[in-house]
Amino acid sequence: HTETLNLYNIYHDDFDWESEVSWGGEVGKILAQLDKKEFLRHDGQALLLENDKIASQLGFKEKYNINYEIPDLILVNSEGIALYPCRDIAYHLHKLEKFDADYCINVIGKDQQLAQLSVRTALYGLGEHEKADKILHYDYEIVTLVGGRMAGREFEYVTCDELFIMAKNEIETILENRDYSTEIKEDIAKKVSISSIRYSILKIDPQKIVTFDAKKAVDPNENTGPFLQYSYARALNILQKAPKKGIDVDSIIQSVKQINFDIRKEIEWKMISLMEELPFVLKRALTQLKPDTVANYAFSLASVFHKFYDACPVLLAKDKDSLDTRIAIVYSFTKCLESLFEVMGIDTLEKM
Repeated sequence: HTETLNLYNIYHDDFDWESEVSWGGEVGKILAQLDKKEFLRHDGQALLLENDKIASQLGFKEKYNINYEIPDLILVNSEGIALYPCRDIAYHLHKLEKFDADYCINVIGKDQQLAQLSVRTALYGLGEHEKADKILHYDYEIVTLVGGRMAGREFEYVTCDELFIMAKNEIETILENRDYSTEIKEDIAKKVSISSIRYSILKIDPQKIVTFDAKKAVDPNENTGPFLQYSYARALNILQKAPKKGIDVDSIIQSVKQINFDIRKEIEWKMISLMEELPFVLKRALTQLKPDTVANYAFSLASVFHKFYDACPVLLAKDKDSLDTRIAIVYSFTKCLESLFEVMGIDTLEKM
């Protein structure tokens, strides 16, 4: 499914195969070690990982401030077959050794909290405390559709490809009367469709259910990916029109330190102060594992830009200092959005 992933601007450096772990004998070795340390409870042929016993005895609860009893987890079923959580323990040892990463962030649904916690307690039980401490579970709620119902066990679901088609159909309807070539329309439809889907998910707190509405998601006047792309195109249009009026944008930007900044309106200060927050927003999103922080900051910044656009006509500025100041603000805004788009996996567009 790499084609679908790439369509959504998702790329992988490496793929692992479960067979590398399952057929290598590692699962049996792990079970033997845990059993030897008396961290497995036997129930016929079934084997259960005694999570609470490990966490209490080895300081895991104290370290992570866990004040509840952690349920046991079945690793081997009553027929003697090793289940997925058991193989997952072996897989984590495999990938942590393979990549020697500072952190291992697992992007897995909220319903896998116990399984993810059990991987870490199992590694503690195996004496691999340092590896266990590198594992972070980025859990998230489900994505649903307006008027739709999805149930994996009943094979009722919508694929990413189908979601893309839904969004693209909405965009193509909007573009029907635009005087663009077929090639440009296709490019816009693709990039706007992806931004509408990605942003609809990213802007919501991962602990909340996302309800995707294709019609709302493509609306460039709402808190959407297309709104951000439109904001970028609007700012870029100012910079592209400037040379036609004899304004040398490159010269202004290259000599930005010599600009005699003439800031007369509150909205100009607001733009500058908000753009200054960018590195801190990105750092906070990373440390807290909260991508919605980035998305909502981008929306706030773009919203302020439109107010600036209405209040401060850039190319009609009455003097050089004011013109240079506003050109610098618009240019900086485009660079901020380019950075934010790169983080969010959204493509820029020169026209909408």
